[in-house]
Amino acid sequence: MRNICKRAIALGFAALTLSACAGDADVEDTTIGDAEPAMASYPYAAWDTDRNQMLTDTEFRTVASERGYTRWNTNNDTGIDRDEFGTGLFGLWDRDRNNELTEQEWRDGAGRWYGADGNFGEFSAWDTNRDGMLDMNEYNLGIGTTGYYDRWDADRNSFVDENEFGTGLFSTWDTNRDSNIDANEWDFGAGGVDWF
Repeated sequence: MRNICKRAIALGFAALTLSACAGDADVEDTTIGDAEPAMASYPYAAWDTDRNQMLTDTEFRTVASERGYTRWNTNNDTGIDRDEFGTGLFGLWDRDRNNELTEQEWRDGAGRWYGADGNFGEFSAWDTNRDGMLDMNEYNLGIGTTGYYDRWDADRNSFVDENEFGTGLFSTWDTNRDSNIDANEWDFGAGGVDWF
């Protein structure tokens, strides 16, 4: 919320400054080189502190903390438990927001979140009632068989804490393993879902 307020104040100040100068034909352009606009237009610009259009691990952890972790840790306790983890992922995979996953939504989500190194099995193994859709219970049972939660819970205390969440999310989204999240990785990781 603070970032939104800061941006609103900055944009308001910029608008006032521009309107005050609009009638002044003698205003000299003091832009040096290809200066970047005050607010960049890429979706993660607010967290890109060095303005290189990529997020470092540190920058990304800020995003993960502000936007992801607080949303997934629904009971605001010491960390994200298995149910919260499953619910968080399910919500991202359920693109049409109907509280069920089609086989295509499941494939897209599994490909995005597990990648080539993921062992997520077959849709039919997750669809225990054989209705061609996954509900939350089927999804949580299925994700429990993958070991994915355990990869994120590095200290094995049955909670994914804020640091573990940032690490897990960063390593999932940094698909080219260059220790930065670029625009393509952001788009692929977010998958068109406005959760950040």
